[in-house]
Amino acid sequence: MNKFILYLIISATFLWCESSPNEKANVQDGNEINSYHITFNGLKSRSISINAQIPVDESEFYILPHDKRFLPDIESYWDVITIESMSDDSKDPLDIIEFIKTDEYNITKAKLNREVVGNLELNYTVDISYIDKNYPNLNTAIGKSFGTDYFLVAKPLFIFSKYRSETKVTISNPAGLKITIPWKKQDESYLANSLREFAYSNIIITSGPMNTSDIVVGNLSYSIASFLNNKESAKLIKEMAIDISNYYVNLFPLDKPVRYVQLVYSVPGRDSGGEAYPYSSASAFSEESMKTSISWKITVFHELFHMWNSHRLNGVTLNRKMEWLTEGFTEFMTEMALYKNGHISENQLITLRESRLSRLKNTMIRKNGKVSILNSGENKGPNYNIVYEGGWLIANWLNNEFKQKTMNQWDTERFLAHLFDKYPEDGDLKLTVEAFMSEVGEINKETEKKLIILLNASNWESVKEFI
Repeated sequence: MNKFILYLIISATFLWCESSPNEKANVQDGNEINSYHITFNGLKSRSISINAQIPVDESEFYILPHDKRFLPDIESYWDVITIESMSDDSKDPLDIIEFIKTDEYNITKAKLNREVVGNLELNYTVDISYIDKNYPNLNTAIGKSFGTDYFLVAKPLFIFSKYRSETKVTISNPAGLKITIPWKKQDESYLANSLREFAYSNIIITSGPMNTSDIVVGNLSYSIASFLNNKESAKLIKEMAIDISNYYVNLFPLDKPVRYVQLVYSVPGRDSGGEAYPYSSASAFSEESMKTSISWKITVFHELFHMWNSHRLNGVTLNRKMEWLTEGFTEFMTEMALYKNGHISENQLITLRESRLSRLKNTMIRKNGKVSILNSGENKGPNYNIVYEGGWLIANWLNNEFKQKTMNQWDTERFLAHLFDKYPEDGDLKLTVEAFMSEVGEINKETEKKLIILLNASNWESVKEFI
């Protein structure tokens, strides 16, 4: 029997599905149900076996998209999945005749040689050995090894056809290993109203010690799992997380219980970065730079605030025209949370803001009028500084404008709270660029007119008028 302890911390997340999280969670007999039995084959095998029984429309089923920033050497998760067997209620053979990349959300679908009769049963294996490869991206949330310890995101675990169907998951693991999963459990199964709560999940597996801190603030149950060399580093992050999570929740209360898991780990050098999903994230930074830089603080709590922005705003996630809001307003809120809770000084805040403006200026001059803040998200990588710092400039400028025009009745924080209330993730209204502008105009028409100019500005001379 293995002597190590296995921790699986799986944060229920999803990036684009619009089904309501407030709907019933009990799976009812007779309804169409996505059913999965997942077997984790141990740390050394680097493979996961799944038996799935899923309702299928016509002759197609799907796997969720992957980001080539993180896994550049595969075209889709189909490249790491081996289907061992496939059948339906008919005796006729079933074969995949082609894989097709859809326009919507970049999902890849499998096309079968005929329509499915009844439910489709699949036995497939997910090869997760790719997490041991050396990629240039040190902050990937897809997978990372720490000796025999690793984490991954559960996107490749689920093949599906009807995403909004009720979902049932059971799990097997080698004897003697412990599993912790923050999902709704009934008897021996985990249940949800749709695949939403399972499809995007950070899974952490470890054979060694892992520091885990649990924080409860209102409806937020927040756990931080850390792979850090220094115990003092983990302690410092927990102390900050208590302050920052209280700040966020007090400003933007949650109307239902939310489970959130954040992985924090160290990387060599001075790089930092992160990736967030609605209810989980991974953040990477160098412990060597913790005493000399505040970038790690921005990284960790930027990812936490993504739980609100954009994942609590209907229509914003994956809307490339709204990247300035998603990233820039999150940067603004992160620095406000750190400053107001005493985790960065006024001098550090001033230096940080000067650096932001310098990066924005240099990038816009280099782009020579080709990229505006509004369209910068269409090619986010090369336009990184315009997306983040341009969006931050808008948030900061709006904060000052609102205060001035409304005698301190409105500011950016109150405005965000208003958006979270009016455009909830499970609501009918979608927050588009046009809707955002209209909301600004409801507060002050002159501010709306100025904002249109700033959003569409593509040269530094126009942008600096708003500083």
